[in-house]
Amino acid sequence: MNALRLTNNLENAEFRVDSASKSNLNFAVVAHYKGSLSTETVQNGLLYLQCMHPLLQVAADTTTKVTHYIKATSTVPFRECRYSPTHQWKEVAKQDLAMRFSNQYEPLWRVTLLKGEGEGELVITFHHAIADGVSTAEIINHLFTIFSELQTTGKAEITEFNRPLPDLKSLYPLSAQEPAEEAPASPREDKGYHTNFLKDAIDEKTTEKMIQWTKAQGVKVNGTLFAAFLLAIRRVVDPDFDAFTAISIVNYRPWFQPAVSKQTLALLRTGIADDFVVQKNEDFSALAQAVHRSVHTQLESGKHVLNLKILEKRLERDISPEELWQRSRFPANAAIITNLGALDFSGKYGDLSLNEIFFVANVEPFIENPTNFILGTLTFQGKTFLSLWFMEELVEEQVGQSILLEMKKILMSL
Repeated sequence: MNALRLTNNLENAEFRVDSASKSNLNFAVVAHYKGSLSTETVQNGLLYLQCMHPLLQVAADTTTKVTHYIKATSTVPFRECRYSPTHQWKEVAKQDLAMRFSNQYEPLWRVTLLKGEGEGELVITFHHAIADGVSTAEIINHLFTIFSELQTTGKAEITEFNRPLPDLKSLYPLSAQEPAEEAPASPREDKGYHTNFLKDAIDEKTTEKMIQWTKAQGVKVNGTLFAAFLLAIRRVVDPDFDAFTAISIVNYRPWFQPAVSKQTLALLRTGIADDFVVQKNEDFSALAQAVHRSVHTQLESGKHVLNLKILEKRLERDISPEELWQRSRFPANAAIITNLGALDFSGKYGDLSLNEIFFVANVEPFIENPTNFILGTLTFQGKTFLSLWFMEELVEEQVGQSILLEMKKILMSL
């Protein structure tokens, strides 16, 4: 079968949840560029990129209980569409995200080029088992560096990123806690909902103001953004519960010794949750500090590592994909934020430049309520880019737009 390696627990669980849902666990990064970019350059650049990153060269054999990575026998699936500046990215992303990676010998990513005159967008979609948002932001930088080299010199300088991922168990000493016995999973019906997306951006002035306010409060930006997000949902939706379950998606990379590079393509994320009572007139500073304190207290106690141990225990008892999917459901009162932080590359590549990057994901395996919202954020070139995800059958777009607008108003008032 030409097996390269078994998947680790995080990757294996991702494939199992994917297989048990009507949906899948694909996610996409969207990058808007300025400059002239030929189809030939893009296709050659993708081939270089695939040679650079080993996980971009694999397919998945899911015929056994533990998935194997095998050598893909084709280059990355690629298509080209004409660029339109009016929300075209959304329909393209929905199409690319909806397609399962079901061909056993095709790589676990695909690319769509939206090509215009002097500008366009690149939509790169991954199976989440091979990548997280941190590493795929770096992929964008690598790719446009390659494009620039190809256009100026006709060849790219390839650096292979083949650093092996450390054993996840090397993190276990960071948590003294051990998993408790779990109650039976709650029954769950897959209703076949679909994820919808909205995007927006916080301008440079407001972003800088937010960062300075955050520093003055002694918290991290995640706490400030999450406080604004929760307060915006309360004011716009005003759900019939007092306490939100706030889930921060955190990355394992900094906790390895040495830390795993952002450039190492891998799935390395988990969620840290806590409950917060939020009223419409909530003290914003107190809420931001409470979120920050909760997340970092849990990280210091090793809660993220306990999550790894819980997952291992589940897989060791040969949990079915259906049960794992059932246990992946977020509570009805959950709001989730995944923040990639500030990207540290300029986005300038000779005659090419990037001016916008954001990410979206299928989240049907996790959320299923009209009060569930997920916010993806990153800061690039001084702006904070926002993408809001929710179920299109349950939430009107106007509600999502109002949440983003209210969130921006809160941050502008700091």
